[in-house]
Amino acid sequence: MLEQGALPSEAGTSSPMLRRLEYRRFGHTGVYRDVTFALLFGLQLVCVLTIAVVNGGRVHASPAGSLPPPPPPLGALEPPASASRLSAEMLLILAVASGVAALLSALWLVMLQTGARSLIWSGAALATALALANAAWLFSLGGAAGTALGLASFCLCLGSVAYLLYHRSFLDFSACLLSAVAHVLRAYPATLALAAAAAAAAMLYAVLWSAALAATAQLPRQAAASSLLLLSFFWTLQTIKAVVHATVAGTVASWYFLSPHVPPSPTKRALRRAVTTSFGSLCLGALLASSLQTTRVLSRVASRHAPCGAGVRSGCLCVLGFVDVLLRFCNEYAYTQVALYGKTFTRASRDTWTLLVHHSGVEALLQRDLVASALSLGCAAGGLACAALCGMWGRAAFGAGSALWWQAQLAGFAIGYAALSVVGTTVQAGVAALYVCYAEDPTPLASIAPSLYATFIAQPHVPTGGEAERAPPPPPRGWGGG
Repeated sequence: MLEQGALPSEAGTSSPMLRRLEYRRFGHTGVYRDVTFALLFGLQLVCVLTIAVVNGGRVHASPAGSLPPPPPPLGALEPPASASRLSAEMLLILAVASGVAALLSALWLVMLQTGARSLIWSGAALATALALANAAWLFSLGGAAGTALGLASFCLCLGSVAYLLYHRSFLDFSACLLSAVAHVLRAYPATLALAAAAAAAAMLYAVLWSAALAATAQLPRQAAASSLLLLSFFWTLQTIKAVVHATVAGTVASWYFLSPHVPPSPTKRALRRAVTTSFGSLCLGALLASSLQTTRVLSRVASRHAPCGAGVRSGCLCVLGFVDVLLRFCNEYAYTQVALYGKTFTRASRDTWTLLVHHSGVEALLQRDLVASALSLGCAAGGLACAALCGMWGRAAFGAGSALWWQAQLAGFAIGYAALSVVGTTVQAGVAALYVCYAEDPTPLASIAPSLYATFIAQPHVPTGGEAERAPPPPPRGWGGG
């Protein structure tokens, strides 16, 4: 664990030089960045509220049977239920799913503080299994495109497994890094409270979004509104995650650069910057990521009716998935630059690209993927739990012949997965912040956490900024996680 005296003091920043350092490094510019995108974000929230009110009013104002209801269950004798009752039932199901997702988020926070090593190894095993399953599925499609993509996926999977087995310390380093970040975040419980508050905010938005979706699903010719709701869902959740990421990154950077003279309430200060001067930059980054996610979903739906072969469709979807992963990876480091220096998103993106190009970006991507795989375990488990709840309840309420039950199941999975992914962003932000801080200047880590510093310099892929001397002591084993 961290050495005695390594935890930061919050007695205040008394040195004028430290105050100037905090001003320069942590974005106290007073200038609001990318304001246009902050206004657009507020506008789309108003649009979602408008859709929920207008479409909800149309559904409740319509008499039973005036709107085309879903077909009744086979063998049912009672008349079809009204659209308003179906909409209310759907809203109740999704509201209960939101509460369950909030409870799972709290349990996931506890699990992240222990068992990091087990999570890393389980995540790596899950990622390998999914890669093999994807290769088998591509082979089953047949054709030149399916065979080529399946072979490429299979070779990539084998190469990754061979690399990890040859560099077992890479997995151990990931486990140590995950535990270290969790340890630092426990020193600032406000970051965990922020994650819980963000999950609650996501749940409140999910209730509003579910009301809009439940009403829109009962009306004909609502393709445009449905697409807007889909984009809004991804954009809002990505923005919430970006605010959490920037706040946690600012907190970790304060611990890294200003210890033992960390100013009081660093999390509160970082949050204030994230929701004021830097909010527009975070909205812009979230819009780019959410637009790509929306494109992937719509492309997957449209590909079912495309005239091209299954292999070509799968290839296009794989390319979109790869671009999505790469964009989210770059966004994490760009958000950290925004949190530390108050940059615009475009400037932060350029500096992130420079950092990754000059400091082993490919291996940093693999490192990030190992941590993300472990965090994705909890997200997938939460999504499946909520999906099972909504699916069974919806099937009993709407009947097996209705499409509403599987729509409720899909919405439940989205709600559960989104809630736990917001919590996982806390740890992911701490990892990205440590990378950026260490790349800029590794020397503060040597004084505040020598064992963590030894873990970093033992890894040749971690950027050192040319200032750290390479000493190869063995990584410490006291970070927790078993």
